[in-house]
Amino acid sequence: MENRAKWEYNVIQAVTLAEFDGVSSPNAHGRLPFKPGADSLPDPLRPDTDGPYSYWDHVDYIVDTAEELGLYEALLPTWRQVSSSLRHLGTGIGSARRNANSPSPDVDRDADGA
Repeated sequence: MENRAKWEYNVIQAVTLAEFDGVSSPNAHGRLPFKPGADSLPDPLRPDTDGPYSYWDHVDYIVDTAEELGLYEALLPTWRQVSSSLRHLGTGIGSARRNANSPSPDVDRDADGA
């Protein structure tokens, strides 16, 4: 993103859930976006925000870093339908980002998020 800001881009695009196996393959930090549901499949109504530096913490970090660099983030929820109900997907993403605290992977934060 620093390179894009240096070149004076003003918008970058990111996808919250990858097109192929985005809900069942972990990100670079080993985290999955959703907890499994009753059918053992990823449940978009159960975002996995537990533990340190969740999948959604990383999404928040990317959005916040873009903002700090003066970039707008064109954030796509997904490239394709990953659920039988996109409303469930939107609800799950909204729940995961509701209280965004955005810790950097290299920074410990106290209870106030400072």
